[in-house]
Amino acid sequence: MYTEYWKLERKPFESAPDPEFFYHAPLHAEAFERLSRLIVGRQGAGVLTGACGSGKTMLLKVLDAELDLERFPVVTLKFPRLTGEQAAREILRQLDVEPSDDPEERKERLGERLLATSLEGGHTLVIVDEAHIISHDEVLEELGRLLDFRLDGEFMATLLMVGEPAVLQRVARKPRFDQRLVVRQHLDPLDTHQTHAYIGYRLEVAGADGPLFTEAAVEHVHARTGGVPREINSMCDMSLMVGARKRAERITEEIARMVA
Repeated sequence: MYTEYWKLERKPFESAPDPEFFYHAPLHAEAFERLSRLIVGRQGAGVLTGACGSGKTMLLKVLDAELDLERFPVVTLKFPRLTGEQAAREILRQLDVEPSDDPEERKERLGERLLATSLEGGHTLVIVDEAHIISHDEVLEELGRLLDFRLDGEFMATLLMVGEPAVLQRVARKPRFDQRLVVRQHLDPLDTHQTHAYIGYRLEVAGADGPLFTEAAVEHVHARTGGVPREINSMCDMSLMVGARKRAERITEEIARMVA
């Protein structure tokens, strides 16, 4: 394993999101702050968009690590290719509520659970991952019903939809739903300076005692990955492995080009 060669405590560019490696790039830090306020402030609904690999999942992991799950019960819809009824049933199931075949009964049971959680000082968070692949408008209607429940003027649930930018086109077709979005946050790729800082930060967290990539290598990584964090991770991981095999002192542009 190359960690021994580079004197690292662990691999710095693993593909699995780890909140400890969260780099506070300006847009990512802003997204974290805005989404935190959305949830803690009980503001209703928001959308987080970004291209594949832009850091949406990492951001969700960081938010999850910051939340007290006993105070913020979390419902996650990971496969939004559901019908409206299926989505409603899944939300109730994850809240440990027995679904009903009757839509009005389902809504009543949902309201009772949300109210009970709120009266106990808690707040319910519903996350829809890969929201851009929602295929039924009825799903948006069911999700919108979460915002019908209020206590003393505050929402009893927060809805966070996460996906590629196409999700906004889907939402725009439902003006009533679209108008209730409080936060619309998009994650752009990192620029060259941010890519340099991102790589340096992850190496530091992994235990590196100095820069392992030359400036030219970082510039090439940025050029080939377009600043997309997932692609940066993959390219840097391979570069460290190749560099170790070559007994290199640092990752040069030549090594980076070999793995591009």
